[in-house]
Amino acid sequence: MLLERVAAGELDGALRIWAPVPALALSRLDELRQGADAARTAAASAGLDSVVRVSGGHAVVLGPGSLCVGFAEAAVSFEGTQQRYEQFTAALIDAFASLGIQAEQGELAGEWCPGAWSIRSGGVKLAGLAQRAIKGAAWAEAVVRLAPDPDGDELLAGVYEALELPLDPATLGSVVEVAGRPISFAELAEPLRDQLVMPPYNAT
Repeated sequence: MLLERVAAGELDGALRIWAPVPALALSRLDELRQGADAARTAAASAGLDSVVRVSGGHAVVLGPGSLCVGFAEAAVSFEGTQQRYEQFTAALIDAFASLGIQAEQGELAGEWCPGAWSIRSGGVKLAGLAQRAIKGAAWAEAVVRLAPDPDGDELLAGVYEALELPLDPATLGSVVEVAGRPISFAELAEPLRDQLVMPPYNAT
């Protein structure tokens, strides 16, 4: 993993932007909840594997409409957590702006994977940010809802019910829906890369 390679000194830093394999991504906190088995069963019934997220947060359904972006950098434990969140948030908001979308930081009541560093627009959550730190390095990542995924939304509702977490369907949306036009993976990935790539990161 990139995080471990940076911690070991093999890389100074790294950036990755990718289309994830469809899956239910549970956090370590979710794994401890009573409904975790039911959540995994629901995912399996939908034909998805369940994986454990590298970072924190709560359950996310990764599907055909998802775009993931993350970067690893050398760090002493959680040193620089605030700075990484600020940098990532600014990069996402600027990337959305390049597509004609006015977005802002802030949590919506009942949103998926709730957190203060959520990115929202038009009453829906477009992206969620999370971090993980180990000795020598830190990883920050974002899951972006690029395109609509009705099947994923249905599964997400069932998973949050199983985990006894609140979820307001009105907060579910996507970049494509907010923009009101088709947007390709590359259209968002390119401005994100431009915002986040800086020495000594290696884009992958």
